[in-house]
Amino acid sequence: MALVRSLAATGKHTEAATESRQTIALVAELDEKVRAHVREHFSGLGLWPAADPGSG
Repeated sequence: MALVRSLAATGKHTEAATESRQTIALVAELDEKVRAHVREHFSGLGLWPAADPGSG
C-alpha cells in the first residue's frame, strides 16, 4: 500500500493504478478486515474499483 500511496502522491497515476490492481487481487479473498483496511486507503486515492472484488 505504501508504494501505491507514494506513486499517487508523486503524480504517477498509471503506475499507482497498476500496483493497486495487483494488491486488490491479492486481498480479494482475504479476511474482510484486511480487505476493508486496503479498501479504505485505496478508495481515498480513487483506486478501489466500483465492483468490489471479493464481495458477494
